[in-house]
Parts: sequence; C-alpha cells; structure tokens
Amino acid sequence: AAAAAAPVPASIPTSNTVATSARVLWSSTLCPTVPASTLHDVLTAEVPRCFRCVVRVEAYHPSPARFVQLVCQSCAVGVPAPFEHLDSTCPTCHRARVPAFLFQLQLRDDTGALSAIVCFEDAETFFPGLPACDLSTNDHTRSVVQQSIDGLVKYNVWLDCCIMSYTHTSAPSKTMYRIFNTVLHALGSHT
Repeated sequence: AAAAAAPVPASIPTSNTVATSARVLWSSTLCPTVPASTLHDVLTAEVPRCFRCVVRVEAYHPSPARFVQLVCQSCAVGVPAPFEHLDSTCPTCHRARVPAFLFQLQLRDDTGALSAIVCFEDAETFFPGLPACDLSTNDHTRSVVQQSIDGLVKYNVWLDCCIMSYTHTSAPSKTMYRIFNTVLHALGSHT
C-alpha cells in the first residue's frame, strides 16, 4: 500500500487550489519566487510555457540502471542499449555520442497527472554532482540514482519542480513536458 501523501507546504506560494499544510519536499527549484501552479494549469495552458509545481512522483521509466544513454548532442538522438555494444558515433549525423541522463517521471498532484522527461543539463541539475556515465560500471552513481528515485516513489514525497511545456519538431501537434531548474536533495539517504 502506498504511504499517505503529505499536504503542500504553507511556504509554497500558490496561484490556484494547491493545499497549504506542512509536507516534506525532496527538492528545490532555481526559481523559488515563482508562484506554484497546479498540473491542471500546466495541462490547460498555451504551449510553450514554464511553470513551478509541487507534485508527487508516481513512477519512472526506464529502470534507473538505464537512466544514462549515449546521446548525440547534435541531433539529440538517444540510444537505450548497453554502452559496450554501441559504436560511439551517431547513425544519423555521424557525430560523437556522449553519455547523458535521459528518463521520464510520472507526476501527479490533486488536479492532474503528466509525464515529464528529465534530460541533458537539466538532469545534471536534478542529480547535483553525479556524472552521466555508464551506470553498469559506476556502482556509486547507480546506487545513488536508484535510491533517490526509488525514495521519491516509495515515500510518496513531494517535489518542488519547474516544468516546461513544449512541442517537438518530430511531433508538432503533441505537447511534451520537461523538468528543468530542479535540484533533488538528500540523494540516496532516505531508503
């Protein structure tokens, strides 16, 4: 059974109907003065737009051991496969690929739910001090990432995060969401 959700902290300014009791936050944003919006606000606003929200993480994808992929920095193509089985060049543009965090979080508040990606430099901000590396060979980074992400779901804690809505050229009619300017705290210490 999932743990009961704590209410929203009174210190979070709100623009709508977010609850206002004390709750434990496992993150902070680089935009603390921006009023918090609900996921309903995010889902119904014009695109593109940026928001600050207080949400729970219900799930994540893929498994944390696969949060880092080899990605082409030129065309942003990720390859979800073991590092040792990959050529280091992009099959599309033939430029070098580099390790980068690339994963998705399923977010929810009392007004709605959405999936948001965490990637590239935004993921390096999310996991401060952790390198994007082959997680099959870096036990420390893999352990911290696993414990942190599992803790977000297991303990039903709240994330103070920035969410950007946007469209991508590959699917211009589909709205996508990305977490940015968000720092996860207490990495690996809550399990």
